[in-house]
Amino acid sequence: MLFFDCTYIVCCNFYKKREKDIFKVSGLILMSLLLTLNITFIFFIIEDLRLIELSSFQLKLFLILLLFLIIMPLLYLRYFRFTNYNEINNSLYHKYSNIRPKIYVLSIVYTLTSILSTIGYALYKGGIINGWW
Repeated sequence: MLFFDCTYIVCCNFYKKREKDIFKVSGLILMSLLLTLNITFIFFIIEDLRLIELSSFQLKLFLILLLFLIIMPLLYLRYFRFTNYNEINNSLYHKYSNIRPKIYVLSIVYTLTSILSTIGYALYKGGIINGWW
């Protein structure tokens, strides 16, 4: 859970300088998007291995949207109802100060890898194999 909390802090800090009032909500949306992208990437791989066969693009889009709409309220409960940004940030700086830099760097790498791998695979799959270009 510490890793996901640190990833939430990284997502919020990405927006903190740009959006003074709603950076926590923007961080929550980015965190939900990251988890949705990871699950979507796994879904792409499973479909390529022919373990699941979904032929309709609309069905795939509906499943991804449904997944996002399930993840978002769960993260909202976690980061707005049970705990908050300040508690997590203070905990990272005081309790886990010895491992905080490592987890912070891993969270940044996780964020960038999630986005780039999913988008890169989608471009590869759609572009090269299906003839977008």
